[in-house]
Amino acid sequence: DYTELVRFVYSVDDVVPTINSMLSKPGYRRMPEILDESEPHLTTEEALRRQSGRKPPPFTVGVFCSASTRNEVLINRAYQLGKEIGSRDWGLMTGAGALSLMGAVNKGAHEVGGWTGGVNTPKIAALEELPVTDWLRLVPDIYKRIDLMIENAQGFFIEAGGMGTL
Repeated sequence: DYTELVRFVYSVDDVVPTINSMLSKPGYRRMPEILDESEPHLTTEEALRRQSGRKPPPFTVGVFCSASTRNEVLINRAYQLGKEIGSRDWGLMTGAGALSLMGAVNKGAHEVGGWTGGVNTPKIAALEELPVTDWLRLVPDIYKRIDLMIENAQGFFIEAGGMGTL
């Protein structure tokens, strides 16, 4: 039960005690058990080529955010969030966009050696660049995209965004 993580936070430090508590509970669902499953939608050459094959850490944070804003303050904040997530050896799960906040959070985590995963649709991926990730899935629609992001993360940050973030 991850509902104890659903609260307003102002920094990553605000959630560290809760995450450490969750990781120590018996029966904690570790990420690799989810990601090691073979999935039928992992068929595109692009998705296969972009995966590193690195195993995810035991705790992964999903970040829902904008892929279109040009607000540099928000983009920098997302980049710093990605660095914080990656430097704490947490995984990062996003909507696999390389632009704006979504690209910045992924870049921040990737630059400090953090594990990153993403879920996108072929239509959106064709319109914008895909980020470098350790795990990438292309799914038919945004509803499956959101479902798979939630399914593969144990905690969440919600940053500025539009309809896809809601």
